[in-house]
Amino acid sequence: MKSNAEMNEKSLEITAEIFEPMCDLMTDKEFAKLYVTDLKKAMAYACKAHKEEVIKIASALEGTTPDKYVVNPFLLPINLIATIGAYSKMAKDLFPSQARSMEETSSGSATENTEVIDQQTDS
Repeated sequence: MKSNAEMNEKSLEITAEIFEPMCDLMTDKEFAKLYVTDLKKAMAYACKAHKEEVIKIASALEGTTPDKYVVNPFLLPINLIATIGAYSKMAKDLFPSQARSMEETSSGSATENTEVIDQQTDS
């Protein structure tokens, strides 16, 4: 079993490896537009128009280099959706309470932020 330090180090290495190709994807105006409106189309577009970046991301997630990476048609979509789609509209739709809580703001007042419920008392 790996220690937390080893897992943290590996996670940081993967993040460093995928950061540049993710930025390259996000700078593509067509991908960026699809990313916020339709994750499925964004994924398809990325695989067609940005094969090199997709391979870099997928290989980093698999722990190999792009030249040694072999595309697994079953795992690739799952890995890409989990990685690229983490903050997409679809992710917000899957977890609406989280998206809503991120958008709501609190006034800081306990009395303003709580709902009063009338309860009948037995006399």
